[in-house]
Amino acid sequence: MDLLTNSFQDTSLLRPRSLGDQVSSSLDAAVMATAVGKGQWHENAQYCSKCGSETSPRNHGSSRKCSNDACGLTVFPRVDPAAIVLVTSGDHCLLGRQSRWVEGRYSCLAGFVELGETLEDGVVREVFEESGVRVNRRTIRYIASQPWPFPQSLMIGFHAEAERVAGQELPEIIVDKDELEDARWVTRAELRDIVEAQLDGKEPKDLHIPGKYSLAWHIINAWIS
Repeated sequence: MDLLTNSFQDTSLLRPRSLGDQVSSSLDAAVMATAVGKGQWHENAQYCSKCGSETSPRNHGSSRKCSNDACGLTVFPRVDPAAIVLVTSGDHCLLGRQSRWVEGRYSCLAGFVELGETLEDGVVREVFEESGVRVNRRTIRYIASQPWPFPQSLMIGFHAEAERVAGQELPEIIVDKDELEDARWVTRAELRDIVEAQLDGKEPKDLHIPGKYSLAWHIINAWIS
């Protein structure tokens, strides 16, 4: 496995999130997700959330138990469901970018599912909050999922179609600047060129997408194919 052998000369100063684009196989991605996710969870769960006493690892690191016998709380790694969706309108798809991403990086819209929501509710709400585009709920279709330990997410991927708006070729985008830096409609042909360039190892263009072992890549590639 390259990730565990010679993919990196020195990862001691790298932030875990920065490794995401460097994995060279799906197995590496799975190992990274497990290692980073558990590592961050153990770092943040050293004290009992019920009584404040110290906790210690149990079951080979898959749980932690409170050291206070009167409490004895056992906790397990937390997993937060997050919906990621490629919204399309005819031959266009909706991509957005966050300001902290590398220059030119765009991806599917995504966000955490809130308490009491279904996954479909989360898709509709997140897309509208971030872009002002309304999703046709009846078109939401599950694609695939991927663990994403930043911080402790399970990304659940969808494809959906935007609601048509009378008098508009494409639904108007109204970006929530607290959520995204930018969002835009991109054609299928443009995305094909971007994917081919990235697969050939060429320098990123003005717009590029996450690496080929990401769920976003999988969803986008399924649509353009």
